[in-house]
Amino acid sequence: MKIFIKRFWGFDVNWPIVSFSQRGSLKALLDQSGSGDLMAFVGTLGPNTPAANERGRLLGLAEFGRTPIHSRTALPEQSFATAPKGPDGDLMNPLIFIRL
Repeated sequence: MKIFIKRFWGFDVNWPIVSFSQRGSLKALLDQSGSGDLMAFVGTLGPNTPAANERGRLLGLAEFGRTPIHSRTALPEQSFATAPKGPDGDLMNPLIFIRL
């Protein structure tokens, strides 16, 4: 089992998706990960992580999901509606996780 770390602005158990601004970052993570691997969610140090007590801290863990699922079905409707989207109207380079 491998554990990967990615910086986040927060952690919400109702948000089982990680998105990447660059498709190459997503591809590299998928190429290097396997079934049973985990993602560690760590709060950024800056003001983009609104809760000061979450900055620079481990916020949560999730297991990689290996079955492709569209982000529209994985997220609550309101979460999808308010998420930043790419030019095609979908989340940018999403990766689905299983909540632990």
